[in-house]
Amino acid sequence: MKPDGLVYEPEFLSAAGESALLAEVRALPLEEARHRQYTAKRRVAIFDTPPSFLVALRDRLAAWASVRAAELEYTLINEYRPGTALGWHRDSPEYEVVVGVSLGSACRMRFRPWPHAKGNNRDALALDLAPRSAYVMRDAVRWRWQHSIPAVEELRYSITFRSQPHSSRR
Repeated sequence: MKPDGLVYEPEFLSAAGESALLAEVRALPLEEARHRQYTAKRRVAIFDTPPSFLVALRDRLAAWASVRAAELEYTLINEYRPGTALGWHRDSPEYEVVVGVSLGSACRMRFRPWPHAKGNNRDALALDLAPRSAYVMRDAVRWRWQHSIPAVEELRYSITFRSQPHSSRR
């Protein structure tokens, strides 16, 4: 069982496509991720519009996810060094659909219903994200579930694109 609105494609990119993206991403000036007063272990690059080397990827992901490419403007690149985790959260409510790709190494993405009842993880689910895979989070998984990534064992990157909301159903 998977939450409604979660779509996963394990072999979205070719190995050559992944290598080309990794070369571009590794050349970026990544910065420590900050959220309020906290500094995370992961490093990020944030763009209000995708840089030129990501436009073709954004367009392909948009077609696959049935979203207009122009709607996927906000771009977030995350670098997860070995030992880096991402705690339970829901993505910022200012974005509607989240479409992403996983690069470099595999990781596990966990999901649990939100709001979460402390000590109740029986409804938690997990999805193993393979390198070169793509995923979409919309509808129920976007608004009624949290997600997290346990500490990764090897260097991993994710590239996500987010759309502006079409409605206020939160």
